Amino acid sequence: YFGSIIILIGFVFFLFDEMFRNQKKQAALLEQNRKAELNFLQAQMNPHFLFNSLNNIYSLAYDKHPQTAPAILKLSDMMRYVTYQRSDTVSLGKEMEYVRSLIDIEQLRHDHKLQTDISISPGAAEVLITPLTLVPLVENVLKHGDLSDESNPVIIQASVSDKKLTIAVSNKISTTKINAEGGVGLKNLQRRLQLIYKPGEYHFTSMQKENKFYATLIIPA
Repeated sequence: YFGSIIILIGFVFFLFDEMFRNQKKQAALLEQNRKAELNFLQAQMNPHFLFNSLNNIYSLAYDKHPQTAPAILKLSDMMRYVTYQRSDTVSLGKEMEYVRSLIDIEQLRHDHKLQTDISISPGAAEVLITPLTLVPLVENVLKHGDLSDESNPVIIQASVSDKKLTIAVSNKISTTKINAEGGVGLKNLQRRLQLIYKPGEYHFTSMQKENKFYATLIIPA
């Protein structure tokens, strides 16, 4: 009788131990799947930027533009950032270096000056973000925006308040380009945010109003 009680208690402990082990295994598997999907999404974005930049440089080479060589060097630096950036986080200031290079390469394709108004507060520049968080927003502008209107420049702002980083991007929509509502880049970003943050930890909206496009991202600082 007493032996049966001891065996029963031992069996119950065994069941609980197995249950906790299985839960740990499932949690570890889910985390591996999450990281694998994040890596896939980031890898999916890298060729997108490369092809766009190569198209720009091709236009320069075709016209025998003197800035072709400097553009290739700048692209090399950009690819070094997206290829060898292995850490989970990077400062917003570091990401902005990539963004400025992206705009510089785009500028070489145009005779007019690209109209941009960039304002990144010192506090925002130090905030750590997941690599390639801001880039899809800027890529979307370069693909669908009108950057020739001096009275309606592309506005890129970042500031910190109440331990939240707010990134806001707005631009005039080009009348000569289609699908101005955004494409793969923004959908890719939205999925990555869902994997990185818990519900309620971040806020991302994008909308078209009249001839302007607005995107706002709020994440923990």
